[in-house]
Amino acid sequence: MLRFTRSLIITAAVVAGFGALTFMHPASASAASCVDGSNRANLVAVWLTRDTTHIKTKSGGKLCKDVQIYVSSYVMPDNYNGKPFKGNPTAIPQTRFASKAVTLKAGTNGDTTITIPVPDLCTNAQMDIYLAPEIINVDATGHKHRNIKGQLSPRTKTVCTVTPPVTPPVTPPVVPPVTPPVTPETPTVLPSTGPTSAVAVIVVAATVVGTALAYLRNRRVVSQL
Repeated sequence: MLRFTRSLIITAAVVAGFGALTFMHPASASAASCVDGSNRANLVAVWLTRDTTHIKTKSGGKLCKDVQIYVSSYVMPDNYNGKPFKGNPTAIPQTRFASKAVTLKAGTNGDTTITIPVPDLCTNAQMDIYLAPEIINVDATGHKHRNIKGQLSPRTKTVCTVTPPVTPPVTPPVVPPVTPPVTPETPTVLPSTGPTSAVAVIVVAATVVGTALAYLRNRRVVSQL
């Protein structure tokens, strides 16, 4: 009987201790069930098209923390032979064409679809989705064990039409017409040759004639005396 009682006491103590541990540390239990997104093995991505990819957690579980990823497109050498990247000298160097940063939020399964600009079909290209930070130039080391999913895209065309940018027409400013100032003309005074001058001449002539006649008349009168 004593042994049975002692066993009950020990069992109760163990159950109580486990319950107290769970009650005091709920976050520990939650942390153990979330997904570490900084480990690329816990993420899965697929390329839906040449420029669009989809990513989420592999198990469908929720992320413990925010995870930043990059989706980038790269221009490959013109002599790329179309074979896999690893150990292929014709696949490098690569130069970034476009890139987009995306944050997969904690508490979600990271389910996200991303589209980026890519080179034209006349260009050998590679597209990658990988853990941050961003990689500008790709060499033989690739994405340094941070790549989640890559896609090689050898060129499929040899002639591509480049559409020049459309320049909007420039409308010249409207300039109001300028009216030159009007300078009044100064009238030209011509010498008078009209009736007034003729009258003056006649008057002078009459005066001279009258004076002459008076002089002659006076002489005649004097001579008669």
